[in-house]
Amino acid sequence: MPTVSPAGIRGAFPRVSQLSTSSRETRRHLYAQQAHDTAQSGPRTPKEENCMTTNTNTRAALYMRVSGDTQDSSNQVPDLERFCAAHGWEIVGRYAEVVSGKKDTRPELKRLMDDALHRRFDVVLVWALDRFGRSVPQVTTNIRQLDCLGVRFISVRQNIDTDQKNPASRLLINMLASIAEFEHAIIQERVAAGSARYREECADGRQVSRSGKNLAIGRPRRIFNRERAHDLRTGGMSYRRIADELGVSVATVFEALRTS
Repeated sequence: MPTVSPAGIRGAFPRVSQLSTSSRETRRHLYAQQAHDTAQSGPRTPKEENCMTTNTNTRAALYMRVSGDTQDSSNQVPDLERFCAAHGWEIVGRYAEVVSGKKDTRPELKRLMDDALHRRFDVVLVWALDRFGRSVPQVTTNIRQLDCLGVRFISVRQNIDTDQKNPASRLLINMLASIAEFEHAIIQERVAAGSARYREECADGRQVSRSGKNLAIGRPRRIFNRERAHDLRTGGMSYRRIADELGVSVATVFEALRTS
C-alpha cells in the first residue's frame, strides 16, 4: 500500500493565500450584503433566528383581535409583518376584529377557518395566543383543526409553532388534544351528576327544573294515535303508509309498534 508523506497531504489542500482572487471577492461581497441587510432591517430576534426559513411560496394569514373599541389591533401588525418578511412569506390575508375572545361567534375567525378549509394560505400567525381566543376548548379545537388541514399555526410572542417537521410541535398538538379530552370528560361528568340529581329530586316530587314543569329526562315522546298505528299495521299496511297516514316518521312508527 503506497504511503503519503505529510508534505503531500498539505499539498492536496490549498492554503488561504492560494485561493483565487474571485473567491475572496465573492466572500467579501456576501459579508457586505449581510451587513447591509442587517443595517436595513435590524438584528433578528432569537425567535426569528431559531425558525428562520426562506420560502417565497408560503402564503401567510394574519389574525388580529382586541376586546374593546378603545384598543387598536394595528399595534399587533408590525411584529407579524416583520416575522413574515424575515421568513420570506407572502401575506395573502388579514383578519382583524373587535370582539371578546370568550365568544364562540367571531365573524373574522369564522372567515379565517373557512379560508383555511379551502387552503387559501399555508400558515396562520397571531401576535399572542390569547389573541386567538381565551377559551381553552375553543383554542384547542381551532388549532387542531388547522393542523388537520395542513395549515401551520404560529404565535409570535410565545414562540409557539405547530410545524409538522418540528418534533416539539407534535408534542404541543398532543398536549392540546389531551387538554381537549380532559375538558370533554369533565363536562360529561358534570352532566351525568346533574342528571342523577334531577332524577332523584323528581322522584321525591320536588320542583327542580327552571321552568317548573319537571319534565322527564330525555327527548319527549311524539304524541300520535298509537292504537291507530297498531290497527293499521295489523291490517297489513306498510310502515311507510302508516307514517304518511299519521303524519310522523317511519322510524317513529317502527319504534312505537316495537315497544308496544
